[in-house]
Amino acid sequence: NGDFYMTASIFNSKDANKDKLDSSYRTEFYKVKGSDKELVSSEIKLSSKVVSNAVIEEHNGAIKVAGFYADNSNRKESSGVFVSNVDQSGKIMTTIQSDFPSQKVEELLANREARIAEGTQDKDDKSDFENIRVNEVIFTNGAYTILGEQRYVEVFTTSSSSGSRTSYKYYYRDILATQLSDKGNINWMHKLPKSQLGSVGKRSMSYIHSLHQNKHYLFFVDDFTNLKRSFEEFPQRYYDGKKEFIYMTTYIIDNSTGQVSKEAILTGSDIRNSRLDAIELSKYGTLSDGTRVFEVFDGKNSNLLVKISYAKK
Repeated sequence: NGDFYMTASIFNSKDANKDKLDSSYRTEFYKVKGSDKELVSSEIKLSSKVVSNAVIEEHNGAIKVAGFYADNSNRKESSGVFVSNVDQSGKIMTTIQSDFPSQKVEELLANREARIAEGTQDKDDKSDFENIRVNEVIFTNGAYTILGEQRYVEVFTTSSSSGSRTSYKYYYRDILATQLSDKGNINWMHKLPKSQLGSVGKRSMSYIHSLHQNKHYLFFVDDFTNLKRSFEEFPQRYYDGKKEFIYMTTYIIDNSTGQVSKEAILTGSDIRNSRLDAIELSKYGTLSDGTRVFEVFDGKNSNLLVKISYAKK
C-alpha cells in the first residue's frame, strides 16, 4: 500500500461561510501512511503570508510542496513563491520562500497603467497576480522553476418560463514563470502574455511544457495577430472552438539565464494550407527523443497527426 499526501486549508473560524479572502486560515500538509493508516500532519509556515495555491511534487524520492503565497493584507493577489521540503515521517522540514522582485512588480504595474491609458486594457481587468494557479514545478540543478497561469471560471445563470440555464466562461490567461534558487533567491521571473477563452472546458487552451537541452518550451494555441506583439502589449484573445486562422506558438526560456523569446511553431499553411480548426493540447504523445505528436483537425473532415521536433544543433 502506498502513502497518500494532501494539503488542506484549516479555518480558525467555525462560521459556515468561509472565504480565503476574508477569513483567517492556515495550510496543513498531511501524510497518510498506507501500511498502518497513520495520519501525520504539519503546518506550512510562511512569515506573515498565506498559501494561495500549491501542488505536491516528488523529486528523487523526496516529497515537496511548492506554489504561490499572498500577503495577509492582500490575499487577492499572489506576492511570492515557496518550496517546502518534507521529511520521511511526513513532517514539513524546511521552507524557502521569496517575494516577487519589487522591480519586476513595478515594471509590470507600469506596463498595465500604460495599456489602460492607451485604451488597450480595461481598468477593471484582473490584476497581474490575481487568480494565479500552479501548473507544474520543475527541479533542475538545485533550483525550482514554478510554472503558473492566470486561470478562472465565470458562471452565469439565466431564468425563463421554461426553467434556468447555467453557462460557463473558462479563462486561461498569462503564464507566470518563476525560478527560485535553493537559497531562497529569485533567479528570474517572467509574465508571458496570452489570452484564451472558451465555454466547453479546457480543450485547446492553457499550454504544454517541455524541458529540452536546458530550455523551457511552453507550447500554446494563439490568435495569429499576437505574433508581432511585444511582451508589454495586451494580447488579442484566442477563442476556443471558433473557426478562424489559428497557430501554435511557444515561449522559450533559457533555464540558466532566464532569457526568453517567442516563436511561431505551426500554422495552417504548414499542413495542406488548412485552417486548422482545432488543436486540442490534451491530445498529444511524447516520443523518446522529446518529439511531440499532436492531433489536429484540418477543417475538411480530417483528423491529422502532426509531429513537432526540436531543431538539431
